[in-house]
Amino acid sequence: MEQAYDFEVEAPPEVVRDYLMNPENLMKYVPHFKDLKRVDNGWELYVNWLFTIKLKVKRVFTNTDIIYLVEKSEGLIKIKSSLRFTVFPSKGGIIIVRLVFFYEGPFESIVKGQANVFYKRGKEVFKTEMTKEKRIVIQERQNGEDGEVPIYKMKTIFSGKINKDELEKYLEMAMAKSVNSTVVVILSDERNIVEIKFKGGDLVSQKGEVESLSSPITILIKQ
Repeated sequence: MEQAYDFEVEAPPEVVRDYLMNPENLMKYVPHFKDLKRVDNGWELYVNWLFTIKLKVKRVFTNTDIIYLVEKSEGLIKIKSSLRFTVFPSKGGIIIVRLVFFYEGPFESIVKGQANVFYKRGKEVFKTEMTKEKRIVIQERQNGEDGEVPIYKMKTIFSGKINKDELEKYLEMAMAKSVNSTVVVILSDERNIVEIKFKGGDLVSQKGEVESLSSPITILIKQ
């Protein structure tokens, strides 16, 4: 089962993209999503619906899309699903976000009906959330805050596709930019995700292994 939904909102594209990059924000749209825990290479999503289950969630992204791959491959109940968000360029200040929802598993007709209900409510929630995010960004700029902020609220300073042999150059650039602020580098080859954080010119944390990545690599640098 595959459904497409469009959301319209008046907000800068970087604010919309950064909001969608944070999976915790998705919890606000589906009441059955009860908890989300960070694990290696993704998250565990706890769902309380017709049955209580734990799903594996993995995030991949390109220059235009943010994709959450959701699955349960063990036990009697098997689920394969995905949420693909595409952020279309601004027209007259209006951003269009298209969500393509794919689901393969039990009770597909019920899931389809529930998705339509959540979409109707979600359109208004999304507008409210974007208004709030814009206010936060404006306030932070006005206050001139130098403290560390969540990754999804950081400014994107570079994004694109690179070959693995170019990676060292971009990591050196990120390290240099981190002398006076925190810089986070997110890497994905659509199978694995690596997150590297630099601060004060040093590497302070890393999630995932760079050696697990293969070309081409999508890179996102945030500061």
